[in-house]
Amino acid sequence: MPKPRIPVASTPIRQVINIGPVCGAELESIGIRTYGDFEKLGWEKTLTAYTRAYPARLNNIVCWGFLGSLLNIPYQQMPEELKEKGKALCAKLKKERR
Repeated sequence: MPKPRIPVASTPIRQVINIGPVCGAELESIGIRTYGDFEKLGWEKTLTAYTRAYPARLNNIVCWGFLGSLLNIPYQQMPEELKEKGKALCAKLKKERR
């Protein structure tokens, strides 16, 4: 399987790996319109803002997807140590929001 093209700052968020049409539209609704916007915030702050606006989206798959988006890898191919990093942030945000 060929590796996806590396996005540039002006790449629309909906064209970034791991970002589907629904997630892309939701990210745009909170002001994240390009890969550059996403990269500038980082995956942790993006996830925090995104799941504040869309609380039902707080899950490990979304965490892994955002992290994979910045690394330009499909979330299914994420190394286990990075998955653990995503799980930890997801758990922390869930705990804070109880």
